[in-house]
Amino acid sequence: MTRTQKLGLCTWLPEDPVCLAEVNDNFTRLDASGGRALRLAEAAMVNLGGLMAAQAHAGGHAAYSETISVDAFCDTEYIESYDGVYLRGKKLELLSSGLGNGTVTGGTNITSGGGDYNASDVQRQISTKKAWSKLFDFRPDGYGHLTQLTLQTVDSASSSTASHMKLSIWDAAAGEMLCETEMATITHVSGNDRAVSYAVDLLLDPNRSYVMKLWIQDMPTASLLLGKLSFTVTPLVHTSGSVTLTRLSLPEGYTRAELLVHGTPDAPQPLLRFDEGAFAAAEALGSKPDTLPGGAESTLWRFGLRIPGGSKTAQLRLCLPAAGCKIYDYALILL
Repeated sequence: MTRTQKLGLCTWLPEDPVCLAEVNDNFTRLDASGGRALRLAEAAMVNLGGLMAAQAHAGGHAAYSETISVDAFCDTEYIESYDGVYLRGKKLELLSSGLGNGTVTGGTNITSGGGDYNASDVQRQISTKKAWSKLFDFRPDGYGHLTQLTLQTVDSASSSTASHMKLSIWDAAAGEMLCETEMATITHVSGNDRAVSYAVDLLLDPNRSYVMKLWIQDMPTASLLLGKLSFTVTPLVHTSGSVTLTRLSLPEGYTRAELLVHGTPDAPQPLLRFDEGAFAAAEALGSKPDTLPGGAESTLWRFGLRIPGGSKTAQLRLCLPAAGCKIYDYALILL
């Protein structure tokens, strides 16, 4: 009988007698070594929690490797989809109120912003016809269902010839048209241009930036001034929400996934799925009070889930069950 180099486990040649005391000694050594490794792994994950928070909240970029991913929800390319969640800034949360009605004003006293829409680059004068002209960029402050736009131009000074124009809203990042109104007729009556309303059906998302554009088919003057554009919105408030991250390739040999989440005392609900299987809830393994860089209090949550044998990919979904639940960053660890 000889012993292994690192753990001192008994090994036997075919002709050696097997002693139960030696077998039990092997199991005792394995249990002690495995327990120590587990304690070290737990301590390392707690330290990692502080490290990832410091990295995320100090403006550092997300870190990715084959065994760990860290993100502060600033890099939206890693988010596959989301539902009812507000992603802007360095935390993930539900909005406590929906978007309300608002008006962007223009004309001679035009400002660089207006209402709930954070409008900017409002074009004072439009002379282009039969082409889309940008009016302004805007980003809503909450979720809402846009049902109507009301446009009024500034004193076209002609009661004999009408203007014909329509509006459209575009995704600012993708350059994609999201909706287009019907053509409307604007007339000049009693010294003022009559306001016209356009029916719209569009979900406004606070995580997206939009561009408002105007098409002028014809007008009685050489150019046109924007007077005001009013938004009619039905507020949408989500009482729960989720974010689904893009798939992570799994290296061979890992049997367990551990997840650390920095957030508020209200617990998040992480789900994991492997390959094309269903999402399954991760087991809550514990939590501890923590402090983010800058002194803000937080909670470090720890979750775990067994990795099915032969799995090639893993996908994480973080669910927020209530408005009081906020997530600052997370780390997925493979063991």
